[in-house]
Amino acid sequence: MTQEEEPVLFRSGDFHLEGLLRRGDRGAEAFVLCHPHPQYGGNMHNNVVSAMATACQEKGISTLRFNFRGVGRSEGKFGDGIEERLDVEAAIDFFLEHRAPSAIHIGGYSFGAHVGLYVGSVDDRVNGFVAIAPPLVLYTFDFMTNSSKKKLLIAGADDPFCPSGRFREWFDSLDEPKAFRVIPQADHFFWGKEDALKDALKAYFSLTS
Repeated sequence: MTQEEEPVLFRSGDFHLEGLLRRGDRGAEAFVLCHPHPQYGGNMHNNVVSAMATACQEKGISTLRFNFRGVGRSEGKFGDGIEERLDVEAAIDFFLEHRAPSAIHIGGYSFGAHVGLYVGSVDDRVNGFVAIAPPLVLYTFDFMTNSSKKKLLIAGADDPFCPSGRFREWFDSLDEPKAFRVIPQADHFFWGKEDALKDALKAYFSLTS
């Protein structure tokens, strides 16, 4: 039976952020999960973030999903995707202070993919990342160039923010180890496709660093 998530508060600079922590076995791998755009209703309870959390938890992996600054009970205000990087780093710090994971991974959806992957690409504590619906038409992901960390990229076949052609071109430009999955008949929001997302996430766990 999957252990329940517990509410937590942790600091990001001068602010407190709220999150939901699921503790796996001590030493288990850990996933920090990043939600979509705060100014468009994104939060840690989003359906895609919840699907990622469930998929990880079913494998006994520790998870921490949290609200970026200015969302829900998290203090502060929107930081234009720059200051939110500090929140991701703070979530990693929190994991390391309270657990001893064998590996840390970042899982991000849309805006959360952009912020989370940036931190994951430059932070040596992060072993790899999952990006769901990276909004390639809105942000540059040049920081991923030459990253040798393992990576799984997932997109909906009908996502206007992550067009199939651009998505495949970007994937082809990235270094191994890597994998990608395209969810048929899914747009940017994946409503009704949560089970397909959880199934697609299995590809990440078969990648070797």
